[in-house]
Amino acid sequence: MALATPSDKDIFKLILYDIKFQSARTMWHGNQKEHLIVPVAPPDCSIPAPNTCGKAFAVHYAERVGRRWKLRVQHFHQKNVALLQPWVDQLQSLLNGEQRPRRLLVIINPTCGSRKAPNIYTKKVQPIFTLAGVQTEVIQTTHAGHALAVLRRCSLHGQDGVVVVGGDGTLMEALNGLLTRPSPDGSDRPPCAPLPIGVIPAGSTDAVCGSVGTADPVTAALLIVMGVTRWVDVCSLRTAGQLLRYSLSMITYGFFGDVLQDSEKLRWLGPMRYNVAGAGRFWRSRAYRGSVAFRTAPGAMEPHKPCFADCDVCLREPVEAEGETQGQNDGEWHRVSGPFLVVSSANVSCRCKITPEGMCPRAHLSDGWAHLILVRQTSRANFLRYMYRSAAGKAPFDLPFVEYYRVKEFELLPESTGDDQRLLGEAHINLAMSVDSTAAGGEWRAPERITATGAAPAGRRPLDSVWNCDGEVVTDPAVNLRVHPRAIRLFGRGVERLEEGSGCCGCGRRTKKQI
Repeated sequence: MALATPSDKDIFKLILYDIKFQSARTMWHGNQKEHLIVPVAPPDCSIPAPNTCGKAFAVHYAERVGRRWKLRVQHFHQKNVALLQPWVDQLQSLLNGEQRPRRLLVIINPTCGSRKAPNIYTKKVQPIFTLAGVQTEVIQTTHAGHALAVLRRCSLHGQDGVVVVGGDGTLMEALNGLLTRPSPDGSDRPPCAPLPIGVIPAGSTDAVCGSVGTADPVTAALLIVMGVTRWVDVCSLRTAGQLLRYSLSMITYGFFGDVLQDSEKLRWLGPMRYNVAGAGRFWRSRAYRGSVAFRTAPGAMEPHKPCFADCDVCLREPVEAEGETQGQNDGEWHRVSGPFLVVSSANVSCRCKITPEGMCPRAHLSDGWAHLILVRQTSRANFLRYMYRSAAGKAPFDLPFVEYYRVKEFELLPESTGDDQRLLGEAHINLAMSVDSTAAGGEWRAPERITATGAAPAGRRPLDSVWNCDGEVVTDPAVNLRVHPRAIRLFGRGVERLEEGSGCCGCGRRTKKQI
C-alpha cells in the first residue's frame, strides 16, 4: 500500500506490513540490544504522533527486555519533506517480502482463569494487532467444547493462524479441533495442524505459553505479529485403540490427577482452587498400583541441554524419517511395576509461576520424545522434597524414588485391570523385559479384580486415579500415549536466555547488587 503524498503539516506514519530483524545500537543509552521492527497502522487507523515543528515518520518496533518483548516507537524528523519519502519507500520495500500473518481467527474464553480474557484482549492485544494491520475474526466461547466444535467445522480459507485467548484448557480444545478436522481426501494421515496457533495467556497456569516464550500477553501478541513460529511435538492419547484426545504439554496420573478432580468442585475460587485442592489432597495422597510399559529408541539417554530460543535441537530442519511412516514401532519395550504416587509424561518443560523452570526442565519443544516421570510410593516428607525441587528449579530426577525415561510410547495398566491381562490388547508388552526396582517399589502382586460392572468391591476405596491431561480430566485410567513429532506450529521463539544484569524473573528489572 503506497503512502499518500504528504502535505506541509503531515506527520508520517510508516506503514510496515512485514518484519525485519536487525541489530541496532539504541541511541538513548548506548547498550547493544536486539530489535524487531513491528508494523504500524495504515492511515485509516493511525495513532496521532507527537506534535513537531517539522516532518516525521514513526517506526513501531519490539525490543527484548529480559525474557519479555516491549512495544517501542521511534520518530524520525526532517524539515525537508522530500528527504523523508525515499526513507519511507526504501524501508517499506525491504519489508514487503517478509511473511507475516495478515488474517487471524481469534477465540476468547471469557470464563477461564480470573475471567479477564476479554479485558486482556481489548486492552493489550487488539491495539498491537491494529498497529500491525492484522485483520481479525473474533469468536467468544459460550460453553465447554465450543472452541473444539468451531475449529472442527469452520472454514479456514484465507486465515493465517488461530489465536487463543485463554488458558491451557482452551488451547487444548483448539489443538484437538485442528488436528481432528476431516482430511480433504478422506485419507488417514499423521496428525498435522493446518495453521499455526498463537496463545495469549489468560488462564490459571499457562504452562504452554511459558514454555514457548513467557506468560505475558504483550510478548505473546508481539511474537504473533512478527510471525515467528516453532515446531512442537504432540502426543495422542488412546484407550482400546480409540483416540481420546491430543496432548500438548503434560499428562499426569495419580496425585496431580486427583488434585485436578478435587479442584473442579472449587471453580468459584478461581486460580486459587489448585492451591486449596492441592493442600487438601497432600494429606490424603495415596499411591496407585499398576504397571507402566514404555518403548525407547537409540539415543534415549543422551544428555539434552536446556531448551532456549536458540536451541539447536528445536531449530533443526525437519527430517522425513521423523514422521510416522518410518520406524513407528522401532525400539525396545520395558516394563516397570509398583505403587506410584505420580505417573507423568511431558512434551514441553511446562514453565509457569509455580514451577519457573518447569516440571520437566529436560524437555524440548520438538525433540521427538515424551519425557516419562515416575514417582514411586514414598513418605509425605520425601514427596514434599520432590515438589519443592520441581518448584525451585532444582532437578528432582536424582531422588531415589523418582525415575525418568525418554520414550516414544508408553501404556499404563492400572490395578483394576489385573496384571495377567494384556495392556490395551498389546501382546508384545507382556513379553517385555522388566526393569522393576525391588528396593524402590518392592514386588508387585496381581491385584484383586473388580466386579463385572466396573465398580470396586464393597468396602474398598476406588482403585484408580484419573488423568490430568493439560488441565482437563480424563477418567479412563488405561491409556496408550504415542509421540507425533512436529505436528503443530506455535507462534513464539522459545524461552529467551537472560542477559547479564536482567532480573531473575525475566521482567527486565535490574537485580540489586549484593553488598
